[in-house]
Amino acid sequence: MRNLQSDEAELSIDVFPRPEFKLDREFMAWIGDGAVKNMGAVADEWMRRHNQAGDA
Repeated sequence: MRNLQSDEAELSIDVFPRPEFKLDREFMAWIGDGAVKNMGAVADEWMRRHNQAGDA
């Protein structure tokens, strides 16, 4: 059995969004519009929106 404390230390990588990564309401609505999407499609759409705005 692995030591829980050492597992927690290994998992302490910064997984929180960076300040420059913001999900806006329009994007969240697009994600939840009922159409089937996979994570790749969501990432592509985020990149498309942010590249157009000059944010990425």
